[in-house]
Amino acid sequence: MLGLVSFVRAHGQGAADFAGLRVTVEMRSVNNRFADVRMRLPTERGAREREIRQRESQILDIARGQILTAGYLGLNMDRIAAEMEYSKGTIYQHFRNKEEIVLCLYERIEQTMLATLAPPQPATLRSFEQVLGYLDAIFAHLWEFRFFYRDLNALLRDVPGLKERYRTLAEQA
Repeated sequence: MLGLVSFVRAHGQGAADFAGLRVTVEMRSVNNRFADVRMRLPTERGAREREIRQRESQILDIARGQILTAGYLGLNMDRIAAEMEYSKGTIYQHFRNKEEIVLCLYERIEQTMLATLAPPQPATLRSFEQVLGYLDAIFAHLWEFRFFYRDLNALLRDVPGLKERYRTLAEQA
């Protein structure tokens, strides 16, 4: 650390690795006295964003479980908060309402459907095992997202924007 301090005094700024973190130090001097010293740890932002994504993923997993057991109408922000042992306000920091949660769950459906369920080229299905693998992928998708297909009419009716996205996905697949 002393090496970094002397380097910063000479050049006004510097960076070094300490305990696996990249530390950047900037100093401003006025009349040869340090007026402002700033240390930045750029990895903090990445860690915070990763924590937010993990929490949102956890919320989505719990919501998916609620929809599986109680249906779309049984999805409840209070129960999500209780199951996560967070306040209801914490859930609302990530999602405005249950419709937004459903749209995020639908993004998962879109991703797997487009990646896994896209019809294979006839030339790639050369063996019976490959055809079975493709069918297994289709059935795994249907099972994982069965809540969506079970409540499809209510979801398309109640969740703003979902009907258009579903129509677009159906045209792509």
